[in-house]
Amino acid sequence: MNTQLLLEKIFRRILKESSEEKSDLAALVNSGDEQGSAIIYLKSKIEEALENEKDVTDSGLLGNMKAIVGYILVKKPESYSIADEPCNGAWEVNKSWGPGYGKLVYDMGYALSPSGILIPDRTRVSAKAQMGWIKASAKYKKEELSDTDCTTYKKEDEQHLNYSFDRSGELSSLQSRLKSMQNAHNDVKNKIKEAGQDPRSFEQALNAVSSSTFMSAVPMGESRSRKLRLFKSSKIHT
Repeated sequence: MNTQLLLEKIFRRILKESSEEKSDLAALVNSGDEQGSAIIYLKSKIEEALENEKDVTDSGLLGNMKAIVGYILVKKPESYSIADEPCNGAWEVNKSWGPGYGKLVYDMGYALSPSGILIPDRTRVSAKAQMGWIKASAKYKKEELSDTDCTTYKKEDEQHLNYSFDRSGELSSLQSRLKSMQNAHNDVKNKIKEAGQDPRSFEQALNAVSSSTFMSAVPMGESRSRKLRLFKSSKIHT
């Protein structure tokens, strides 16, 4: 087999694996006026457990990168002025986790933001997450934040965190992807019910395990201890 044919074969295999992986993803989505979250998991792991008559709420099944592969929580940032849409209309990434699934996790964060615009957490950002935002600076439309209506970082080496990142032009496709994974989650719930287990208990377990996994994945001493001074505009009118 010549080199070109070998490369084509490898490329087709990669595309097939990528397609299969996408079709295996499901997400428990919670969204509201002030915040939204998505817990992303592999539905095949849950279906396999059901086939083997195992408890789908078992933390050993859901955790340790077995079923749950990503989690993100975004929220409307606090405002320090009378602005209706502080921080350039962006929502803030409050929590995120997903080794190997980082891009997908953040894609879903943008999908959860009503404007399709995100900003980094305004109180702490891990070193790894900072690298992600640096990459975002080179890829997406960005706008500098103002400390008149948004908390800002003051250290010189943290100025890359003082921007909003805009993917509003992709919002429809991002939301479509999230909706597809949400539909897959509903299918999983139906299978759980048919198997005689409780879908609500399954969702409660997803929430509990994803939260504990995030807490254990982020060292308290790294950047979680960072505190920002809060700035209020002296021009606020009531």
